[in-house]
Amino acid sequence: MPIVLVLVTIAQILATSSSAFAQFTTQSSLFADPKAQGVGDILTLVIVEKTSGSNTAATAANRSDTYEQKASLGTGAFDFLPDFGWDAEFGSDHQGAGQATRQGNLNARISVIVDSVYANGNMRIAGTREVQINGETEILTVSGLVRPADIGPGNVIFSTHVADARISYRGDGQVDRVQRGNWISRVIGWIF
Repeated sequence: MPIVLVLVTIAQILATSSSAFAQFTTQSSLFADPKAQGVGDILTLVIVEKTSGSNTAATAANRSDTYEQKASLGTGAFDFLPDFGWDAEFGSDHQGAGQATRQGNLNARISVIVDSVYANGNMRIAGTREVQINGETEILTVSGLVRPADIGPGNVIFSTHVADARISYRGDGQVDRVQRGNWISRVIGWIF
């Protein structure tokens, strides 16, 4: 009789969703690595982003106009006027060039939470990490859409496998304020 009571108690524990054993009832095997599949599950996102861009433009424009008019002695009542003439030459020359190059690297790891699950199994994820060091605050915010097939062992996914990815990294503190400059220099920079 005590064995039956123990088995019934174990069955009740396994049936409750708040149990530590509940994850094993939804997975295919006790030896499988449980992967995120529902709202509230946590994934580790490994951000490996490297971007670079370049834009070059060049223009050249030339224009030249020449006008010339000459006359000999006047006619009629103005035959006493000597030769007159005029010529004019107009021209413009413009050459311009511009080049912009930008590069960026971001490497980080952040835990994200599954916000919602679509009918096809894809999951919308979102997460924020805020770190404060010596009065400086660094904030990393990510969101996007992941496929269950792209989730690796340990619930890890790379940012290159996140669709509709939104990755934002910004800082706030003394260093950020110095880089932005004061309001006078920003107004002068905006005007000119």
